[in-house]
Amino acid sequence: MMLAEFLAARLDEDEAWARDTDLLAVAHPIHAIAGRVLREVEAVRHIMDLCAHSLSYEPPVPARKRGEWALASLVLEGLALPYADHPDYDEAWRP
Repeated sequence: MMLAEFLAARLDEDEAWARDTDLLAVAHPIHAIAGRVLREVEAVRHIMDLCAHSLSYEPPVPARKRGEWALASLVLEGLALPYADHPDYDEAWRP
């Protein structure tokens, strides 16, 4: 599994959890947490979109794009860290 695919799958899970809390019929503090999770998912997806262009280059990356490619890779590795306890997390992704 590629890092971006792993991260996208975890975001899908987080979003599904947050949306499931909307099924609670009563006011509950979890709604505030779920709202924050949904905003975080949106923010991380936006960052992933920004990184996607840089990562569209396959190694060997053209010399003029190496720094951009490396930075995008490091950003995704950092975004995946909260999921390091997931069984599909690859320790090679750890920055």
